[in-house]
Amino acid sequence: MIDGNEIVKITPGGVLSAWAGSAAGASGAGNKDGTGTSAMFSSPGGIAFAPSGDLYVADTGNNTIRRITPDATVTTFAGTLGCTLQAGLPSPRSLAVDFAGTIYVAGSSYIYRVTPDACIYPVLGNPFVVGTILGALPTSIDPPQGIAARPDGEIVFTVDSGLLVTTGL
Repeated sequence: MIDGNEIVKITPGGVLSAWAGSAAGASGAGNKDGTGTSAMFSSPGGIAFAPSGDLYVADTGNNTIRRITPDATVTTFAGTLGCTLQAGLPSPRSLAVDFAGTIYVAGSSYIYRVTPDACIYPVLGNPFVVGTILGALPTSIDPPQGIAARPDGEIVFTVDSGLLVTTGL
């Protein structure tokens, strides 16, 4: 669960505890890798577990995807230079992870695919053009509100104008 700039763990018994990031009343927003509460996020927007047990966080304010391992080690996973096609992910808001460990990121008006080796590829939309236009990909979309990866390989996401499904990504 996200609470401000902190990732909170909830046990099966309903007990809440700080897992990673700074509490709202502590040092607040930032961009710092580390372990547990020594790490910092800036307006995290969405979380999703990978088959490996790692938790991925759409760190909206830092334009990155962060990875939290089961021992609460936080590292920047994608959105920085490297094999990426872009030097960042403009305002990532929500994400989904499929069975192969591929991350699908929904941002301001786009969906990107991030491979397990952190390479970023545009799938749908354009971060600089808003509005849903159906047709050949890539096209433009309204800002996605949520995204999910289905077991059959389809990606389902919601926009203001409805629920959309893509295939063959």
